[in-house]
Amino acid sequence: MSRRLSRRAVLGALAFAGAGCRKQVAGRDRPLVIVFGPQHTPAAPDLLKRRLEAASGLTLELHAAKTNAAALDELQSGRADAGLLPLFDFFYCAAVFEVEPLVQLTRHGQSTMSAEFLVPEASPARALSDLANQRFGYVDRSSVTGFLLPAATLGAAKIHVEPVWLGTHDAVLSALATGKVAVGASYSGHGATVPGLRVLATSSPVANEPVFVQKQLGGDVREALARALVAETDPHALAGLADATGFVVAPPRIWQQASATLEAAGLAVEETVQGGWLRANEHRVPSWARGP
Repeated sequence: MSRRLSRRAVLGALAFAGAGCRKQVAGRDRPLVIVFGPQHTPAAPDLLKRRLEAASGLTLELHAAKTNAAALDELQSGRADAGLLPLFDFFYCAAVFEVEPLVQLTRHGQSTMSAEFLVPEASPARALSDLANQRFGYVDRSSVTGFLLPAATLGAAKIHVEPVWLGTHDAVLSALATGKVAVGASYSGHGATVPGLRVLATSSPVANEPVFVQKQLGGDVREALARALVAETDPHALAGLADATGFVVAPPRIWQQASATLEAAGLAVEETVQGGWLRANEHRVPSWARGP
């Protein structure tokens, strides 16, 4: 009897140890965590969570990061399984953490974005070449339409300007209206919100930012999450997601042009996020540590 009990105890211990070692599946055994940057934080996270869970059959947890750097912390540490951040933050995560795009945002049916070069109505400028050496109002170095796209356009045309960093798209329009800068950049259509400005030129478009996932996330969970996102069109659930009106499955290599934009702007992907070089070097394993 004692031997039989001992054998049962051993088998039970082995079974318990095996269950404890089994890798938990995000969305099934534990919540799948999606982190949002401040520009993409849902206005009604509980509503979005309920709708995505109902459509996917997954258990989700939505995290609103106070900064994009805080969102990167969650992704780098593995606390987050998926994320929604500005486009070039996604490129950084893809290059450094090897995340993979799942679906892409659409805005009013459009899956691309472009920048517009704005000048006061009375400006003598009639072509990009007229902008040489002018004070140029940019948003910040991480803004796609407020810096990266216009900088790439100017770089390709070999036009040098004097950058003035203004912080927000609205601040760019205000600086133009008050004469603080001679030209500025913002997202397509924004200039029409302020009287007295005109569009001098428009950049080439790039794909909108994606919802992306960690590379180890299982295929069935990915498919369920992608299906739920593509089906989501409720404006109340999507409110706060950087003006998103829906999601689509993105064709392969759709962000190739946006990646080329970095090169044209003379930037490395590590320069597009705060502390990017340090974070990347902390994450990457040095070659000497890998052994022969």
